Amino acid sequence: IAAATPEAVVPAQPLADAGTVRLVLTGDVALNWRGTDPNLKVFPWSRNPLRFLAPYFRAADLAVVNVEGVWLERNPTYAVKHLNLVAPAASAQVFAPAGVHLGSTANNHALDGKDVGVLEHLERLHRTGLKTMGSGRTDEEARRPFVWRGKGSCVALVPATWKMNLPIRGKAAVAFYPPERQAELLALVKATRATCGYVITYIHWGVEKAHYPGKDIQALAHSLVDAGSDLVVGHHPHVLQGV
Repeated sequence: IAAATPEAVVPAQPLADAGTVRLVLTGDVALNWRGTDPNLKVFPWSRNPLRFLAPYFRAADLAVVNVEGVWLERNPTYAVKHLNLVAPAASAQVFAPAGVHLGSTANNHALDGKDVGVLEHLERLHRTGLKTMGSGRTDEEARRPFVWRGKGSCVALVPATWKMNLPIRGKAAVAFYPPERQAELLALVKATRATCGYVITYIHWGVEKAHYPGKDIQALAHSLVDAGSDLVVGHHPHVLQGV
């Protein structure tokens, strides 16, 4: 793929039905690769790692990624070095040019830069035109579903994470649902279903490198479906777990 052009990855194909809504939902996108100058102001398209997937994103009515890590002016030097997913601030520029519309910031790395980092990270993403869900200044803002309307359809995405590296403190919030708060997530899905015809729960959970979801995940997934989710999309394990 590294040698391919975007056009070679997937040819542009017209939708069979003009009323069809096409969604592209991905897992974790971490951009803490080595060699990116922290002083870079404009991220070049020739180095954009998403350029090979741009045809998929651009063909979608809604393309969604989980933004894993924080893009900040200064490295917060996370305590555990191999878990440090901070990326230079210019990394926020890779999404919109590739055709990504929405980024979820509800994941275990959301607070790696603490509350100040949450807000700076969101500001940088929004400045590029990327819409976000999953974190914000208040709990209500962080948990608010993202709603897409078009082609006579309503699609709502409910952001969630049941994992968090650091405690939530200060002037920022994340859509964090540990086991004792999962009833709140189910209630939110149910309420969202009452206002939108199609509901997706987009949730950060599981165990890294585990190829099969545990029983606790399967149980919550079924509960989310029972509450009104048409689709439950999980991320975090860094491997494909099937459907």
